Formats: sequence, structure tokens, C-alpha cells
Amino acid sequence: MVQSRHRQPAAAAIKARDIHVCLKANGWDATLAKFKPDSDAVPRLNVTVGEYLNAVRDTSYLRLRTFLNYQNCLRTIVSEAFGVKGDGSKFDYRQGGNQRWVGRVDRTRLQRMTPACVSKWQRRRVEAAGNSPSL
Repeated sequence: MVQSRHRQPAAAAIKARDIHVCLKANGWDATLAKFKPDSDAVPRLNVTVGEYLNAVRDTSYLRLRTFLNYQNCLRTIVSEAFGVKGDGSKFDYRQGGNQRWVGRVDRTRLQRMTPACVSKWQRRRVEAAGNSPSL
């Protein structure tokens, strides 16, 4: 029984990689035709970051702690990439400062997170870190 549990994640990881490679090389239409040939559903690509995170939370098999870590990382990237400023109140979960910051980040359209946008954010982040091992 233990062996079969380990095979499923490995197979899922391989399939996820194949889908990702196909998507990058061929786009949505070809990828959907290959991996979801019977699906008549049109992908909803104009979603917000918040809608995306809700869908992932509701449909994924991630552990809650893992999902929350991924969610925080995505929100950090989005906020820094698009200049969603958060002063100290973004850490204030008692008085609503955090919810206001999350709301501003979550309203960002996911389609704006292009590979070029993420690369630009990544370069700025690395440059800002300089030689600091903590960033």
C-alpha cells in the first residue's frame, strides 16, 4: 500500500511537467486539446489572483500549510511586481490592515503575470538583495 501512494504523486508530477512543457511550447488550445480532448469547457483566463487562489484551495490536494505558504509567496510576488504598497499595516490582522492589503493584491488580474513580468520582478529582487544571504 505504501508503494502505491508514492507512485501517484510521481505520476502526477510527470503529468504536470508534460502539461507545463506543452503549454509553454504550444499554447492553451493545443494543450487543452491534448490533455482534455473531451472537454467543452472554455478556460476562464481572465481571473483575478484571489479567484485563482480560491480555486486552487478548493480543488487541490495540497496540505493547508503548503497552500498557505504558496499563497503568501504569490501575493508577495504580485505586490512587488505591480507596486501594491503595503506599509506596516499589511501585517495587522487584528484591525483589518492585512485584509485591505490582501484585497488589493487579490484584485490583480492573473493574466498580467506574464513570464516577462515575473522575470523583471525576479531581476529587481535579486539586485536589491545584493550580497545579502537573507534575501
